[in-house]
Amino acid sequence: MMRLFGTEDIDRQGLVSGWAEPEDAHVWNNGPVAALSIAMNIPDEPCRLVVEGEPFVSSRQPMQEITLYGNGIWLGFWRLRNAEPSVMEALVEPETFFRRGEEGVLNLAWYIPTSVRPSDIGVSGDGRELGFVFRTLVVKSS
Repeated sequence: MMRLFGTEDIDRQGLVSGWAEPEDAHVWNNGPVAALSIAMNIPDEPCRLVVEGEPFVSSRQPMQEITLYGNGIWLGFWRLRNAEPSVMEALVEPETFFRRGEEGVLNLAWYIPTSVRPSDIGVSGDGRELGFVFRTLVVKSS
């Protein structure tokens, strides 16, 4: 399964809280926690969750720390220091999914406590609390 963040695919579908308005091909977090809910067939074996995007870093905000939880279970931690395309990849066990009838639900929460308003650090007038711009989400067999 591959999904694209932004108005061209996901739009606001599954974006629970902590998101800015989706743009054409991406969406930023807006605050220290960004929550997304996805429904899919529960895999028989562990799968890989792969998210691509870029951290909001600058000389005034030199890194972003991101922790990912799936249905309350720790899935990964990243410390990103470069304003360049980045990949966050996590292993998800089948037991992590909540069963809802024939489908599984995975409630994802990215904790980004280092999110910052660009306006507060003088790098732009943007008042959103940014940490990472999300571009793609892929779930694949491991």
